[in-house]
Amino acid sequence: MHRLISCLLALLLSGCWTSERPEIAAELLSQPPGLPGRYWIVSRDDGAGSPQLIEFRRHGEGSMIGDAAGKSGSGTFRLTATSLPGVYLKILDNNETSVLYGFMEHRDFGAWQDYGIAAVDDDVFAGPNLAWMQTIADRYELTINASDPEETSIEGKIHGRSIPSLFADPDFLATLEVVSGELFLPAPPAPEEREELFPAGDLSLTLEIEQPDLPGAQWVAPPGLGESYLETTFEGLGARPYGVRFIRQPDGRFELRAMEVEDTNHRPQSLGFLPLEGVDKQYLAVRFDFWKYDNRERQFLSLGILSQSDGAWSLSDILVRGTETLVGRQDLLSYPMTEAAKRHGAKLDRYTLRGALTAQGLLALLKDGQFTTGLKVDRQSSRYYALEDAARGGASEPR
Repeated sequence: MHRLISCLLALLLSGCWTSERPEIAAELLSQPPGLPGRYWIVSRDDGAGSPQLIEFRRHGEGSMIGDAAGKSGSGTFRLTATSLPGVYLKILDNNETSVLYGFMEHRDFGAWQDYGIAAVDDDVFAGPNLAWMQTIADRYELTINASDPEETSIEGKIHGRSIPSLFADPDFLATLEVVSGELFLPAPPAPEEREELFPAGDLSLTLEIEQPDLPGAQWVAPPGLGESYLETTFEGLGARPYGVRFIRQPDGRFELRAMEVEDTNHRPQSLGFLPLEGVDKQYLAVRFDFWKYDNRERQFLSLGILSQSDGAWSLSDILVRGTETLVGRQDLLSYPMTEAAKRHGAKLDRYTLRGALTAQGLLALLKDGQFTTGLKVDRQSSRYYALEDAARGGASEPR
């Protein structure tokens, strides 16, 4: 229980992956020759504090031990190779009957990086994501159970080669949200160098479509979406909200009328909403963007999610997930998304879709878990729309 709590805290409550303790033959386990020894533990949130020490040593039956009291890297664990060079699946003993899953990566200059795996996100793409994960797990007679939002568990034929094979599968590796943990260094770093030691990776960027419109779209008016709201953001709750009006247009789209949401040509922002099958009170938001700079113009679509909760609305961007972790994983992530886009008549260029997508084609693509496992909804930077009294702390009902 203590290590489970530590895992949840380390992942900022994003959860963990777990299973019963699998029996894995010693010949399938790895004891990397470069791992045994003493290391300085560095975390992103350590500040200028003194780093602690941990010692890794080989243990019986192919396992490893990390001795550092109270640290997430401590305890008995086993490593198995993955399809990424220098990256190992870490199977950490949680108690006598269960384990937690993560990764360890051999970095430059003899350093090692610890990673956690976030639980399957219960968001708008959870259905297709889990279906695609399960398709991969079926290859190894395993079941992915995501019924607990804090803990995704692996069930089924967990003994033998199944677990190492699942986590060595490039398709499966691409579906996981990997979270940076502690860094183990052979020598103590200078405080000013600590932040630079962690991998920067590729940023998550808003999913765009390189076309000016979306043929075949039958735009809807989400029930309950009124006209006048106050807008604020999660990151700027202390800032003064400003008024926004949602004005329905003859073609079914909406204009957001407010000085703060005009585009670069000083036009009101235009949005269209499409229903998402099997998802309640959430809609695909298609933003019609216009960019002009130095006599160059670009018209394109940006995608987001409009959500309703307690009479208020939020608008969140859909991001193509970057990889701030695990060297080489960006290629693993990009390939299955690219292949899925091809099946739906589109081409994915990093975070931009090309290929004259129709509304039906786009909705079909967003139901394909091979594509959506590479996406995430940016709830942290959402824009919120509340009726004026509610935004100011009042209790009025929607007008």
